[in-house]
Amino acid sequence: MHGKSLEGNLEGDSPDRDVFVYLPPSYATEPNRHYPVVYTLHGYGLHAQQWIGFANWGALERDMAAGTAKEMILVAPDAYTLQNGSFYSTSKATGDWENFIADDLVNYIDSHYRTILNRSARGLTGHSMGGYGTWRIGMKHPEVFSILFSMSAGSALETGAIAPDVAQALEAVKTKEEDAKVPYAQKGSLAKAAAWSADAEKPPLFLDLPVRDSKPQATVQAKWAANSVLVMLEQYAPNLKKMKAIAMNVGDMDALMPSNQAIDEALTEDGIAHTFEIFHGTHNDQVPMNFEQKVLPFFSRELAFDTSSAAQAGGGAKGTYARIKVHGKSLEGNLEGDSPDRDVSVYLPPSYQSSPARRYPVIYLLHGYTNSDIGWFGPEGRGSFVNGNTMTAAADRAYSSGVGEAILVMPNAYTIYQGSMFSDSVTTGDWLGFVAKDLVEYMDSHYRTIPERSARGLAGHSMGGYGTFRVAAKYPEVFSSIYILSACCLGANLSPNPQSSAEAEALKSPADAKDAKRGLATLLAESAAWAPDPQNPPFYFDLPAKDGKIQPAVVAKWVANAPLATVDQSIDSFKMLHIGHDVGDKDGLARSNEELERVFKAYGIQTQFEVYDGDHTNHIVDRMEKVVLPFFAKNLVESR
Repeated sequence: MHGKSLEGNLEGDSPDRDVFVYLPPSYATEPNRHYPVVYTLHGYGLHAQQWIGFANWGALERDMAAGTAKEMILVAPDAYTLQNGSFYSTSKATGDWENFIADDLVNYIDSHYRTILNRSARGLTGHSMGGYGTWRIGMKHPEVFSILFSMSAGSALETGAIAPDVAQALEAVKTKEEDAKVPYAQKGSLAKAAAWSADAEKPPLFLDLPVRDSKPQATVQAKWAANSVLVMLEQYAPNLKKMKAIAMNVGDMDALMPSNQAIDEALTEDGIAHTFEIFHGTHNDQVPMNFEQKVLPFFSRELAFDTSSAAQAGGGAKGTYARIKVHGKSLEGNLEGDSPDRDVSVYLPPSYQSSPARRYPVIYLLHGYTNSDIGWFGPEGRGSFVNGNTMTAAADRAYSSGVGEAILVMPNAYTIYQGSMFSDSVTTGDWLGFVAKDLVEYMDSHYRTIPERSARGLAGHSMGGYGTFRVAAKYPEVFSSIYILSACCLGANLSPNPQSSAEAEALKSPADAKDAKRGLATLLAESAAWAPDPQNPPFYFDLPAKDGKIQPAVVAKWVANAPLATVDQSIDSFKMLHIGHDVGDKDGLARSNEELERVFKAYGIQTQFEVYDGDHTNHIVDRMEKVVLPFFAKNLVESR
């Protein structure tokens, strides 16, 4: 599979990685059944193909026959690199292995196999370098994995100490050809340096060693120490407390036993629940036994197992839909005269009625221009939400397939000019505040929500995608995850057509704008949202051109509301968020959405981005079911 997170690594390792997948016996015979997944990480010097034989994946079927294990999917990515191993770390030299595992690989497996799409059904385990990777990735991505088992973890505490003769030998390596001849026992130091102290200015190996000219390099040694398990624990202990279960073990004749004991002591001191066992054995000789007798039974006890999609949805139960009214204090007194009492569509997931003590994350949805909430939820289906294929039906299907349940909420933002543009204006009202404050407060006080940022997501299409950007930029403390679908209005129009403004100037009152054609209505809506003027009745906005002449001051206001012009000012907000966004390859908005991804990438912001086969509207219901709801199931906290 292709690893987007590994693209451009300076070692030159391929971002296309071999991945081995074990499917249990019933996978082919029970097409409606979904399965938990255990991601397994091999040790240093191995390929994934060697690892599955070494760990003896075939033991799973013996365990199932003995009743000590259940059916699950097993996955092993190949992390063999130029230096014999990636150490599952993130560096310019090796690539971003953390996000390759937690993002690229998990998304690939979830989209290609019948998995249970939430963290309670994902486990992570590994041996040696893979045991280290289990700690590293697990503690940094508790939103993805809920169960960890580390076997004989390496790199518990790294000082960067290298024997003088070894350091001298490694310093002499100047080419990749010489690198290939480095003895196995010494090459591990090169692998760690590539993973933890990469240096883009030092080709061809692009790494710094912690010892140079027989002298310790304090800065490099500090980088190594910062990547050790015990040091990372100091920062990420709160994340490990979110795990459902953690286990670790090591052999009594393993040189890594003392450092694993130190990890155990640190976990205990931090109050992190876990089990620790010292078994009789060396570093390698008990791995097959360990995997069969310890690891597989552990995951069989702790993972979420459901035998069928019907079972996952409570026997095929469906969610419930209601349309309610929510008063928007933020919308009071808007000069357009639109009602501050807004219709809001609310979808409650299948288990909401049958589990009265359970609380749920909430996904707030924003519709597009000229649309409304009932254009998504029915009965007035628009775009791809037609012929009964409503957002309710899509959510039912998603939650029946094992996606973690959430409450869905969509306010009606259809206004006198056919859409609010989800902006903040005295003319339209403060729609940003309505979504992030009024609506959230109402839902938290009237429904069994989890009233925390980590349990709130925001998504929207077209005008709603634009609104998602605007709300998230201003209120990152309210939402933890966002998904932008085919956002409109990203770029600034520096040369508006005066003729369009002339049509608007000819109107005598807002009543004349009723049923205006799309272009004129859009101009009115955008002017009301982005160039309000309380001194200019009866419309209370300024147009970008007047009497055939461009109005630079008004155009500047439009620019100030264009995400691509303002994103640099909101980078800190977006760094706080899990971000997904997409656009169809035949959508006229594809280029501007791709530019938004380029900006995110330039600032080092990790996103889930895709250009898919489609136009502006034809696949939105499918994207919601198969991509957006799973995205939030992965990134929001689970119902509880």
